Amino acid sequence: MLGAGTSQDGAVRPADAGTAQPPGGQPSPSAPGYTFRLPMAAYSYTADEYATIEAAEQVLAKRCMAGYSLGYRPPERTAVAPGVDRRYGLSEQDAALAPGYRLPPSQPPAQDEELSKEQIIETALHISSQSYQDSMARPEIQTAFQKWSTCMKEKGYTYASPMDPPSVGKFQEGPVTVVEKATAQADVACKTRTDLLNSWFAVESEIQQAMIAGDAKVLQELRELHRKKVAAARTILTEG
Repeated sequence: MLGAGTSQDGAVRPADAGTAQPPGGQPSPSAPGYTFRLPMAAYSYTADEYATIEAAEQVLAKRCMAGYSLGYRPPERTAVAPGVDRRYGLSEQDAALAPGYRLPPSQPPAQDEELSKEQIIETALHISSQSYQDSMARPEIQTAFQKWSTCMKEKGYTYASPMDPPSVGKFQEGPVTVVEKATAQADVACKTRTDLLNSWFAVESEIQQAMIAGDAKVLQELRELHRKKVAAARTILTEG
């Protein structure tokens, strides 16, 4: 089925599990999702493209079942909702949608079986994860973390990193409490005051651009495979 499955694909999944690109291809620079604007996003499926591939697989399944005189009705396609971006922790985008740190479920991106496992894991996934780790180690981001931490302390919360609050066990289980809501609000407010998100995004973008330049050939092959797969899926849907 198009050489695609529903298991997680390191080549197209960002370091913060649980995101998918918003529909409509590459968003404008004013779009709220930072993950979706990083250079590596160019080598990911959009949420619409993933939905197209999934729908095409349903059509192929229907054809196969018909060959055995069995009826099969694929589920109706529904509108694709933008993914929640948590690469840099809670942001303005989802703070307005969810009062705490809970991450809603999301669909895993399609997997390219045509690519070797080494290409998938050692290239795109490596860039996505390593650029994230490298960005946190940069002095300017460490300074930004300190400013954020100072801001949080002024509000009565002691955290060294903006990635600390989401990892608190009590903020992951059970109902969202007043404490979690207040912490999330302070978290986002301090990120806004210190411009942490934009600074972090700029630094990681710079790192990714350099890493992409070093693996341009493999990544171009990945992008071409994505293009062909999406085109094939659209043809299948048109034929019905």
